[in-house]
Amino acid sequence: MNTIDENITMFINYYDNKFTEVTQLENKHSLFRKVIYYAIIDGLSKPIYSSEKKHRERMTSFIKDIVGWQNGGLFSLPHLYACLKMKNDICDNKLREYVDNKYSKLIAGNLYIIKQVDICLTELENITSQIETDKTSTIYKTQHYNLFYNYRNALVHELHSLCANFTNFSKYDEPYYIHFRNDDCWSLYYPEEFLSKICKQSIEKTKEYLLKENIDPFKDYTNGNYWIKELNI
Repeated sequence: MNTIDENITMFINYYDNKFTEVTQLENKHSLFRKVIYYAIIDGLSKPIYSSEKKHRERMTSFIKDIVGWQNGGLFSLPHLYACLKMKNDICDNKLREYVDNKYSKLIAGNLYIIKQVDICLTELENITSQIETDKTSTIYKTQHYNLFYNYRNALVHELHSLCANFTNFSKYDEPYYIHFRNDDCWSLYYPEEFLSKICKQSIEKTKEYLLKENIDPFKDYTNGNYWIKELNI
């Protein structure tokens, strides 16, 4: 019978080895690497949160509270700008003016890291009273924790990237915006280097958390011959 520490080591080593294998794939397999990075993050979050927690909440809580991606708390300026143009339920004129003014200062042809242009929660709280605790509201859908999850769903369920991969900008390990056309649209990109960094941090932070809280990562796993968990009693 393994000890909890031994199980943690076995659990972390498994995902760490898979991470290494993924990084060794040929460059042309960038899309596949992204899918596997998300699969690793999914697997790491399982022993930390109960199965009763909805998957979106589990993923976003993991990235925020365990991994500690601080920029994930930012609200995407282009997404918020688009929401304010289309959604009638966001009627705060002060917020509209603030976002319109900030958006109008973006210079076409430039590349912006998200922390250069996006809006933090404190900013929004100072502008509008519509920032409530309901994390499913329209405004919160533009927060990067939720956009990170949307990107995950497109990759994992559809094998589809919501953004192109610009190798000329591969040095960036944070999401960024870029504008190539003469239209009113700034595109958000989550480069592979960013997902690789988040995945590696997920492995490290999960190990720290499991050891600190003395959690057996295999406690929710059932060994047996059946693919239906309840049958393996």
